[in-house]
Amino acid sequence: MKRVYWLLLMLTGLANCRTREIPDTGTGEAALLGVSLAGFPAQNVQIDQSRRQIILTIPDSLRGSVYRTTSFQTAPGSTVWAIPTGGFTVDLTRNDAPPLYVLSDPNKVAIYTFVVKPAGPLRVRFLDNQPYATTARPLALLVDNLIDGQGLGQVILTRRGTTERDTVAIENPWPGDVPAAVRATRPQLVLTRVPQHIRPGDYTVDVVKSSGRRATADQLLTFRRGTPSQLEPGRVAVRGERLTLTGENLFPGDAPEWQLTTATGTQVRLKPATVTPYGWAISVDLPADLPAGYYASQIWVDGQPVGQKSRLAVVTQADQPAILTIADNLKPLAASPLVLRLGQYYQAWIMPQLSDIGAGTVQVRLSIQLSSLADDATSEFVFSTRPYNGDYPPALVVPTTLKPGLYRLRVVATYADGRRLLSEPLEQPVQLMP
Repeated sequence: MKRVYWLLLMLTGLANCRTREIPDTGTGEAALLGVSLAGFPAQNVQIDQSRRQIILTIPDSLRGSVYRTTSFQTAPGSTVWAIPTGGFTVDLTRNDAPPLYVLSDPNKVAIYTFVVKPAGPLRVRFLDNQPYATTARPLALLVDNLIDGQGLGQVILTRRGTTERDTVAIENPWPGDVPAAVRATRPQLVLTRVPQHIRPGDYTVDVVKSSGRRATADQLLTFRRGTPSQLEPGRVAVRGERLTLTGENLFPGDAPEWQLTTATGTQVRLKPATVTPYGWAISVDLPADLPAGYYASQIWVDGQPVGQKSRLAVVTQADQPAILTIADNLKPLAASPLVLRLGQYYQAWIMPQLSDIGAGTVQVRLSIQLSSLADDATSEFVFSTRPYNGDYPPALVVPTTLKPGLYRLRVVATYADGRRLLSEPLEQPVQLMP
């Protein structure tokens, strides 16, 4: 009972405990004499008795940031209180390990905290002394003595001769996607997030920590333009409206353009209305007289195509239906027939998507219209009457009553207000087969 009493007293009154020198020998005082951490060099662990600190000095050979205590050395009659299963966890990047309570009878306690100490001053260098980087890619640097228990820090990039700057977080001091042989010879290697406000040119590089530590690279870092690329554009665009196309390395000085090509080979080349200064996007005004239909979409830079073509549906108004994909088989500029077997289930993505209003009221009904290329006979059947669901997407099932042959496919959208809108015909014929 006496020990429980003193433990409760310790938890309520430790804040008022007076720190004083504790000798390293058995004098009845509570004292921690040593700590062992699995994988951490013993010579880099010191105990400061005057401050009651466990000082972990970062070694040059450090290969990780998280360590666990394995054993404690205490003065005679002392013991470490409440050691968790597996030991205390110490993260050198955050230094958020709980304090250690060392108790001795009859009523003495000492509280020790972990302190992470870098081996030397902060310093930033470039790989192989090459001051070059690529836009739209993570930045790799060599940073000496980065770890100090105060987070990983940030890199500040300032364009030469301007106030233009970007601040990016350091992601990982031991990046897993770097080969082990490189990590072994360059333990100071760090990666940052992708800088978002950088364009080709020269930049100063500063590494800053929340503790106030700061280092500036001796050389300017030159960013070179990376390979231009485009991301998947919006799959539906309304003519006469502005469309934003995202990508990478689409800088204003590189004359980006957008080309649309029909299945018959007609091409439309459009210049952007705006280009973001850091190469992430362009916006294009679609002509109001652009024929509705299905196009192959591709960005061009410096007169050269970028990446792969994407399929784009151009509609006359936002609620006109459009066919985005059928069983993932619709490709840009496809000329061969799309084969659909009678009675077979095909996942399909058609705009507008079905949606419920209130208690099960369907806003729009979608039907599939097939017109025979042999005799112009037209048939319609319901596409789906339920909303989109990731587990059970709507089904396109061609009735078995239809005759095999070549057809032209369109979608019919019937709205609650009685409007009936047709999609543009699918750019490739449909081959119905048994």
